[in-house]
Amino acid sequence: DWSHKSGISLYIRVPKNQGPVTLVVYNGGHNDLKPFDYKIVPDKKKGTVWQEVFITWDMFIQPSWAGSGIEKFNPSLAMGLAFSFDESEGSFWADDLKFIP
Repeated sequence: DWSHKSGISLYIRVPKNQGPVTLVVYNGGHNDLKPFDYKIVPDKKKGTVWQEVFITWDMFIQPSWAGSGIEKFNPSLAMGLAFSFDESEGSFWADDLKFIP
């Protein structure tokens, strides 16, 4: 249950030619997980330095392939998180992942 928090923050660092990284949070039960995405697009002007990212729950969007696309992420039903890439592979570093009070 993440409802007592307003979102997630983290630092991310990506190689020069890396595209966006998507943070996926999941709602639901063990047999009915629903994904909600937030695409992290690093600021290319900052290069490969660590960049801080703040993501509130309302910024996560349900992909159209996973449901109606209008359902909202419910932090009280949170079941976990994952990272994904637009391409089939990629690399990045994440640090200091924490909840926003």
